[in-house]
Amino acid sequence: MKTIASAMLLLALPLVGCASIPQPVATPTGEPLSVREHTETGYVTEKVKVGEVEHKGTNGQTYGKSEVYQNQTRSFQYQVWGGYQGDVKVSDDDFYRISNDQKAIQEVQDKRESGVVLNRVGLGLLALGAAGVVGGYAINSSWEPDPNNPGATAPKTGMYILTGGLITAAVGGILTWVGISKAHSEHPLTQDRAQAAAANYNRSLGAGPAVTTTTGFALP
Repeated sequence: MKTIASAMLLLALPLVGCASIPQPVATPTGEPLSVREHTETGYVTEKVKVGEVEHKGTNGQTYGKSEVYQNQTRSFQYQVWGGYQGDVKVSDDDFYRISNDQKAIQEVQDKRESGVVLNRVGLGLLALGAAGVVGGYAINSSWEPDPNNPGATAPKTGMYILTGGLITAAVGGILTWVGISKAHSEHPLTQDRAQAAAANYNRSLGAGPAVTTTTGFALP
């Protein structure tokens, strides 16, 4: 029973993740828009072979070897980008709202809404699967052997329901997180699309630059 209870707690964890569409935060200031890149550093720990140990018998002969591994951390660099109004970073949603790129605004909205739908479907499947796990376990637990028929085995109905519930819950959990990822994606559209929106907006400012450029800089 403890195992089933633990499994149910794990299945319920994604229920806390509910997707929603980001609300506007930044307001237009009349400053130019730009897309800037910068380099960030990430770290990964790997097990690396550093040597071997020979195992010898009492006669001094080697009868085996074992490999020795150590955890080693290495760094790597990767490029990230973001939209800026003046020198202030803004979300992609606000970036396209400020640039008044109606097509981009609609595309971002559609992508985020599809993520919300996936999230809701996933939550529904997760709840249905969890109910199946509980129901299947209850059916299995309620079966009692017939003393007059010692060779009888438990019906498989409960196991089928429990297995189906686990599969349904797993699919629901995946859809839940995929939906969250789509709805909360930092960059729903490409970097080139953001640069084009910034260039068009900056031209409309008159005093602003006619084009936008990607500025590279490294974080300290």
